Amino acid sequence: MTQALYMSGNILYVPARNLRNPIQTEFLAAEGFVFYQIRHGEEKVPEQWSSEPYVILLEMEAFDPEFIRNVPQFRAALGAYRIPILALVGPTRLPLPQEAIRQEAEALDSGIDAYLQKPISFTRLVARLRVLLRRTPTPSNPLYSCQHAPTIPR
Repeated sequence: MTQALYMSGNILYVPARNLRNPIQTEFLAAEGFVFYQIRHGEEKVPEQWSSEPYVILLEMEAFDPEFIRNVPQFRAALGAYRIPILALVGPTRLPLPQEAIRQEAEALDSGIDAYLQKPISFTRLVARLRVLLRRTPTPSNPLYSCQHAPTIPR
């Protein structure tokens, strides 16, 4: 059970253009995560990408409504329909907390699976990545197998 709670995996990291304070991926690598990076706007997954559990980590300096609206096209370009996406967004300077909540809801409605706003604790980021990895079905780690599929009563 411990292995399932503390799994790590491959992360496709997509930092925004001109990001001033990117996350320190070496700290996450020390937790066992493997990072592959593409530039914002690229549509090709690195050749080293494996079939192990993975997450797409988008990092934005600030909430970008245009990019958020294009998440479905981003998924299609990468062929990443079932890959969870975690958006890490810079701190808001909005005067009303309701606006920040609306932005988060807009991101989640567009297809983002998890939304975290900076500043974020390293522990919370790692925990959120592990949650998404546990929920990612892969051929080597299906959510259900024929042997363990739930029985549906008739």
